[in-house]
Amino acid sequence: MISHRKLRDIPTIDPARLRRLLDNELICTACMQNKKTRMTYKTLTGSRATSRFHTLHADSKGPFTQGGYFDGRPGIKHILVVIDDYSSYKWIFNLRNVSEIPAAFVKLLRQLSRQFPDDPTKLVRTDGHAIFRHGTFKNYCETTGIQQQFSNRYSQEENGGPERYNRTIMEVTRCLLDTASFPDYLWPEAADHANYLLNRISTRRLAPKSPHEVVNFGVPDLSTLL
Repeated sequence: MISHRKLRDIPTIDPARLRRLLDNELICTACMQNKKTRMTYKTLTGSRATSRFHTLHADSKGPFTQGGYFDGRPGIKHILVVIDDYSSYKWIFNLRNVSEIPAAFVKLLRQLSRQFPDDPTKLVRTDGHAIFRHGTFKNYCETTGIQQQFSNRYSQEENGGPERYNRTIMEVTRCLLDTASFPDYLWPEAADHANYLLNRISTRRLAPKSPHEVVNFGVPDLSTLL
């Protein structure tokens, strides 16, 4: 990068000498550090799992200002979102605090390994939060041979699926609460119902099927929603 410093003889300088100056002497470290821009993710295409439960994405959201009530438990302030890369099927967990996240995730992984032994989970992608890098969750992954991948700090695009779904599910949750005129503290119940609906609605990538069908859970029964 050319320095911002003035060089009076540049108009008459020999081209070969100018190239040497550009390569060796006119490097401004301050400009390089303060004018750089981050890499774009728009042109990058990632790979997708070819079987269900092979790759799971996860992300947490919270704490929410409004404590929620779910399944007889008050004080819900966090949610954990887990998405199957192959089918886009989602699970959400309503939790009181961050420390409950590893146990909830491990419980899901154990259920999947027992119910679907022919479709083992081999890769989990999360952000770099300490709850995923250390302790219970890391030990479980090491014991079962599950590979962990972490997104870089301040790079939400690397774990974009759960990040976008967190926004989507909260938008649907607010709409459900407003439509039913329910109090705000019931947001965990509304979020759970929103996830139920979104798993049974066709997406642009999966059309005309829904995540519930692609993951091979069968055609969803929508009669109860009418």
